[in-house]
Amino acid sequence: MDTATRENEVFRCQYEASFGRYAPPLGSVGQSNYEGLRFLETVASRAGSLAIKPLLASAMNVDYDGARGRVGIRRGTASMPIYLAEADGLDFRLIKKF
Repeated sequence: MDTATRENEVFRCQYEASFGRYAPPLGSVGQSNYEGLRFLETVASRAGSLAIKPLLASAMNVDYDGARGRVGIRRGTASMPIYLAEADGLDFRLIKKF
């Protein structure tokens, strides 16, 4: 939730705009759902359809921006930023970005 990136700030602002200041805290489930919808939006836009075959064809090689940053998929294999963090009470402290 506290990762200081432009992409995460966009995610947080959209979340608050949609659900209000007192929405449940963000977490991995919300972030994963957001990423999935960003992926679907990008692939469906490229495919021009929600039919399975065009979606699958578009999904093989695609780039999109998610809460964690830029995600690239080539021949069905994803590459994206990975974060190593250390628990600090109920928060996490970023140690390294890969």
